[in-house]
Amino acid sequence: MLWPIWININYMIYHGLRRFGLHDYAEKVKDSIIKLTSDSGIYEYYDPDTGRGHGASDFSWTFSLLLDLLYEYEEEGLEWLEKDFVDGEGGCEGFL
Repeated sequence: MLWPIWININYMIYHGLRRFGLHDYAEKVKDSIIKLTSDSGIYEYYDPDTGRGHGASDFSWTFSLLLDLLYEYEEEGLEWLEKDFVDGEGGCEGFL
């Protein structure tokens, strides 16, 4: 049995990998967070098999950690943010 995916845990793993110089692995974790939230929307946690979001929708800690990761992407991340969230395709209408 696999446990749910929590963005806050993966966020801490991402920063731990970076701290220890494992940047390639850190980028894979970061990219997986961005892809998961892009594909499934902003939720409290996610199914590890399907990626489907569960728990509270428009969950603020997931969204705030995602914004922090996107900030590192600068223009690329902001274009993604505008496309999927401001235009209403990502399930977070009203956040921005």
